[in-house]
Amino acid sequence: IKPKNSFKANQIKLAKLQRQLSRKVLFSQNWKKHNRKIQKLHHHIANIRHDYLHKITTSISKSHAMIACEDLKVANMSTSASGTTAQKGRNVKAKSGL
Repeated sequence: IKPKNSFKANQIKLAKLQRQLSRKVLFSQNWKKHNRKIQKLHHHIANIRHDYLHKITTSISKSHAMIACEDLKVANMSTSASGTTAQKGRNVKAKSGL
């Protein structure tokens, strides 16, 4: 399942609003109004993510009899394998299957 990239879709609009906010006098009424616009856009992005999450989880739960979740700390599991192309990390072969 591909993730819904709601931030990327609204990134240009958000950047424009943040640039406009930077030109306002700090904590003035216009700054506060503009800050509310930015908060509203962030809320909109979050709502898109939540809606997508609910739709995906509903479709998965309706189409499968049993679902199992596993919380793995992948960053901790692959720490010793980190390194550069010139100098490999430790246990790279063992951790290549991650």
